[in-house]
Amino acid sequence: FEKEGESAGGRCRDVAIVTRSPESYRGALEMALQSEGIPYYVDAKESIRGDALTETVCAALQVVRFSFQTEDILRLLKTGLVGLSVEETARLENYAYLWRLRGSAWKEPFTADPNGLKAPEDEKGKERSAKELARLNELRERAIAPLLRLKAALTGNVTGETFAKAVFTYLLDVG
Repeated sequence: FEKEGESAGGRCRDVAIVTRSPESYRGALEMALQSEGIPYYVDAKESIRGDALTETVCAALQVVRFSFQTEDILRLLKTGLVGLSVEETARLENYAYLWRLRGSAWKEPFTADPNGLKAPEDEKGKERSAKELARLNELRERAIAPLLRLKAALTGNVTGETFAKAVFTYLLDVG
């Protein structure tokens, strides 16, 4: 292809491959072009929602706009860009579903036993529960404190500049 194209005065950038269903051919086409050493560029539409950073910003704004709903908070935590590990996020999620946390419950320290209604009766079990509850509150604070600052920054007369600074500061807080 290259030799014939070059000898005829053509260049790779002058060639386009157009198809109605690019995903059907993409893998095979890319493999064939790579194996022949033909440079290429694939122009494909990609959803902006697939980007973790965009998802983090959208989810954080959703949390502060809709009063800290559990589903929004968990969506934000699951982006992986807010400073909590997968295990830490899972622990918060389990607690949230166990006690059916809603809105303002995220803004206050957790007080219910992490074991649910099966609270341990022995001293060692109570001590483990207290430690787990303290750990959950640390995680809650790490997740919620930056959101509270974001909400405060977006209260009142918000200009484009104020909005941009608030979002940027939030990302620095969690990053």
